[in-house]
Amino acid sequence: MFGFILQSQAQEVLTKINGGASWKSGVSTSMLRLGSGYSGSSVVVGNAHHVVIIEPTVSGLTITLPQSSSDNEGRTYVLVNRSNSSVSIGGSTPLAGQYFTLGGSVSTNVPGNSSVTLQSSDATGWFQIR
Repeated sequence: MFGFILQSQAQEVLTKINGGASWKSGVSTSMLRLGSGYSGSSVVVGNAHHVVIIEPTVSGLTITLPQSSSDNEGRTYVLVNRSNSSVSIGGSTPLAGQYFTLGGSVSTNVPGNSSVTLQSSDATGWFQIR
């Protein structure tokens, strides 16, 4: 299942492999920027988040994703790591603490000076889509 964010309407269109499509309302378009004033070691992302930007002044951070489920199917997060070191992905279960890369391997971090866009499937896990 693939989703495309239509930020002006705060809705997401979910396109299924069989050609069907549906709209999902309540899509967040908010941004969370973690910079020099941030002193924690963990951030839990949820329904209120869409883009998370980690500035170079932040280190040793873990981003905790929600469990992939039918409740958040199609949800996307854009994780932008502007620091030189990798940022860990955590979660309450093994599937929440990892994502499948574009190449099909499993990753548990966002490399330094890079970004990933992750999308949830229905309880299968998080997948990098960009």
